[in-house]
Amino acid sequence: MPGARRELRRAFTFYRLIDVDLALRITRLIEAKADWLSAIPATGAPFAGGLRKSLVVGTPYLIIYRVRQTTIGIVRVRHAAEDWR
Repeated sequence: MPGARRELRRAFTFYRLIDVDLALRITRLIEAKADWLSAIPATGAPFAGGLRKSLVVGTPYLIIYRVRQTTIGIVRVRHAAEDWR
């Protein structure tokens, strides 16, 4: 999803200014969580409109996604402290 990709790039850009290794670690953790959710999509907590959310452990980020027939569609990648609803 274009919005989720844009938000992932925004997170990387923000943390890169602080520490490149930190930016890479956070990005990799988010990508690994997305892969994990693809394999086991029902693990995220359900909330409004058929969406699910899942915290990316080791980061302050949430992945907000929709379960599809054979995969998931990531709708947002948001910092948990932001207004992500």
